[in-house]
Amino acid sequence: MEPWQRDLISTMCDEAMDILSSWETSCIELRKGHSTDQLDSILRAAHNLKGGAHTIGLTDLGLCIHGVEDSLLPFAGTHEPLSEAVIDWLLECHSFICQWFEELRDNPETSVPETLWPKLLRSGEEVSPASHEVSVSKNPIASEKKAKSDETVRVSAQKLDFLLKAIGELAIQHSIISHAKSSEHLQSRACHNAIALSQKLIKEIQLQAFSLRMQPVGTLFHRLERVALDLARELDKSCSVVFKGENVELDKTIVEKTTDALVHLLRNALDHGIEGAAERLGKGKKEEATIVLEAIQNPSTVTIILSDDGRGLNTEKILHKAQAKGLISAETVLSPKEIHALIFEPGFSTADEVSEISGRGIGMDVVKKTVEQLGGCLDLSSERDKGTIFEITLPTTVSILNAFVVKLGLERYVIPIQDIGAVVDLQGRGFNGRTNDGQVLQYRGHTLPLKRLSDYLPLYIQSQLAFSEREIKAPPSVPGRRVALISHFQGRAMAFEVDGIVTQTTVVVRPLNSQMEKVHGLSGSTILGDGEPCAILDLYALTMPDRGNLESKEVA
Repeated sequence: MEPWQRDLISTMCDEAMDILSSWETSCIELRKGHSTDQLDSILRAAHNLKGGAHTIGLTDLGLCIHGVEDSLLPFAGTHEPLSEAVIDWLLECHSFICQWFEELRDNPETSVPETLWPKLLRSGEEVSPASHEVSVSKNPIASEKKAKSDETVRVSAQKLDFLLKAIGELAIQHSIISHAKSSEHLQSRACHNAIALSQKLIKEIQLQAFSLRMQPVGTLFHRLERVALDLARELDKSCSVVFKGENVELDKTIVEKTTDALVHLLRNALDHGIEGAAERLGKGKKEEATIVLEAIQNPSTVTIILSDDGRGLNTEKILHKAQAKGLISAETVLSPKEIHALIFEPGFSTADEVSEISGRGIGMDVVKKTVEQLGGCLDLSSERDKGTIFEITLPTTVSILNAFVVKLGLERYVIPIQDIGAVVDLQGRGFNGRTNDGQVLQYRGHTLPLKRLSDYLPLYIQSQLAFSEREIKAPPSVPGRRVALISHFQGRAMAFEVDGIVTQTTVVVRPLNSQMEKVHGLSGSTILGDGEPCAILDLYALTMPDRGNLESKEVA
C-alpha cells in the first residue's frame, strides 16, 4: 500500500469516529422517544460512512453499512417509537463499526471479520416497523484497547494560523538578534526589545501548542451517558443523566486516563447508590433517579463532579466492615468524612453479594490512585438518603507543572505544587517532640509526623545524598535549610523535611527513559533554567509503604 493511501485511510478513520460519535448520541436520544431528526441523523451518518468506505476502496465495509441503512429506511416515514431491541441493534452496529475503524487505523490492510458482519446484517433483516424484534448478542465484539501507533487530534484552523503567525514573528526577532550578535551590538535597544519579544512569543507558542491536545469533556460525558443508561436497564432501574460544563476542556491524555475511573464510579453509583423504583417511591423520591456530570474550569485545574440522588453511603456499615477487616481498631475515633474515605482502601467493599458489576472490593483504590498519579485529587461527600458526590480535581494538562525546586543535600528535585498543602520554616523552631515512629511537628494544633524526604528515596540515591551532605560545610543555621513541606494523603497529613526551597517555577514535564521509569517515586523529569536535568518526585508513590502508619488528623 502506498503512503498516500495509508494517509487517506487514517484521515477517513478520524472523520468516521466523529460521525460515529453523533450516531451514538442519536441512539441515546432515541431511547427517550422517537424523533425523526435523530433517526435522520443516524441515516445521514450511515450514508456518509458508506460513501467514505467506497471512496477508499473498503467495499466490504460499505456493504455492511449499506445493509444497516436499508434496515432503517422503513422507519424513516413513521412516527412510532423504536423498540429497545432496535436501538440495541443500532448500538451493536455502532460498536462493531467503531472496532473496525480502530483496527483499520492500526492496520490499513485489515479485512472485515467475516463471522461478525453477516450476523449484523441478518439481525437487521429481522427488523421491521411491524415487528421490532431482533436477536442481538450481548458482546458481539471483544473491546480490547490497542496502543495506537500514530494518534491524531483534530485542530482548528484558527489555532494553526495563530501558531504560524507567531512562529513567523519569532523568526523575525531571531534575525534581529543574530544581526546584533554579528555586528557586536548585543547591548542595543533593538536587540533588548527583540529578546523580550522573543520570550513573550515563546510562551504564547508553548501555551497554544499545549492547547492543541485539549478537547471538551462533553465527548466523555456522552460516552458515560450510554454506560449509565445501559447499566440502568440491566439493573431494572430508571435514571436520567444531566450534563453541565460540557465545553470545559482537558488534555486528551487526561481524558483517556480518567475514563475508566469515571466509568467505575458511575457503575458503583448505579449498583450501590441508586435505589430501585419501589424503594425510591417509598422514600418520597421520584421514580427516576438523576445522575449529574459537571465540569468546572478553575485557574489551573478542572473539577469533574459526579453526583447522584440515591441512598448515600452507610457510615455505620462502612465503619463495622473496616473494623472487621482490621483496617482500624474499635477504639479509633473517626469523623464521617474519614470513615467514608475507607472505601478507597484496597479490597474494601460493603456489598453483601458479589455481582458482575461490583462487590469484589477491587476498583475504588485504583480510581484514587489513577487520579493522584495524574496530579489530581479525589474528594467524597455523602449524606444518607440524599446522595453521594465525587469531586475529581485534575490539572488541565500533564505537560506543564507549577512546582517547587527543593534541595536534598547538594541535589535538586522538583515537587508539584499541588502535592504541597503548606510550607513551614523550621528555622529556630526545634523539634516538637518524638514518638515511637520518630519526630513530630506541631502545626495549627495538630501533631504531624516529621520525616526526612531523602529517607523515602531509593537506597542508592540516599547513599549519594549522604555523601553530598558530608561535603556541605555550612552550619545547620544557614538560611534556607530546615524547611518542612506539609502534604495530605487520604485525609491525613505528613511533614517532609528538605534542605531548602531553591525556587518556585513552571516546568515542562518530560517522560522518563526505560531505566529511570523503573525507579520508585519518580513521575517524570524536566530541564531547569540553568540547563541541568532534574527528577520530578511523586510524594504519594514515595510514601505508599508508610501510608498505613499516618496518624495525624487532616489539617485545614
